[in-house]
Amino acid sequence: MAEGHRQRVRDRLLSQRVQDVPEYVVLESYLHGIVPRKDMHALANRLIDEFGTFAQVVDAPLESLMAVDGVGQTIAQKIKLLQVYLRGYLHSKNKVDNVLYTTEDFGEYLKPYFLGERNELVYLLCMNASHKVLGCDFLGEGGVAAVSFTLRNLLTVATKYNATKVVLAHNHPCGVAIPSQEDIAITRRIKNILQDSEIILLDHLIMDGDDFVSIRDTGGVVSIW
Repeated sequence: MAEGHRQRVRDRLLSQRVQDVPEYVVLESYLHGIVPRKDMHALANRLIDEFGTFAQVVDAPLESLMAVDGVGQTIAQKIKLLQVYLRGYLHSKNKVDNVLYTTEDFGEYLKPYFLGERNELVYLLCMNASHKVLGCDFLGEGGVAAVSFTLRNLLTVATKYNATKVVLAHNHPCGVAIPSQEDIAITRRIKNILQDSEIILLDHLIMDGDDFVSIRDTGGVVSIW
């Protein structure tokens, strides 16, 4: 009976669009692969009830997962590994030589670098004059307010790729993707520093989960450009 239920869950996932399947069913199917001979239906529901959504389960800290009844270290670690697999999948789609032109292009390309991150990270996306991606490097942890590492590494990374155009990105893991006055001030400073080296700062994106905001497109800061 248990195997029959598992097969029905697998068939449902393979035959329907994932957005039409309840999130607890998606999670239950994944848990079946971790614990092959135990009913995971109740645990999947318990996890969704505790954290809210499938994504929030995957993004939850290891310790929080292990605090849920029925979740031991092995299950918690395998759930966290799912986040790693998803990031790897998305990264593999972001090939060097992609051509990016719009704010949407930049944001979609950069999303995997911030997937599930709980600390502020800073990345620099480097392109040539034709907007072809040359590379995307990690600048540091702590947000753009930590100017000591950002400015020190910024030109090093850009010149390593011989980039002529770049997009700066950092995340707001504990808040909404709205640029602060400090973000705007740092953007202006970085733009001027890069300009002295004949490198164009195309944008500075603030990332927050699946959301992102362009400082360039934000009203009231057009004077930066």
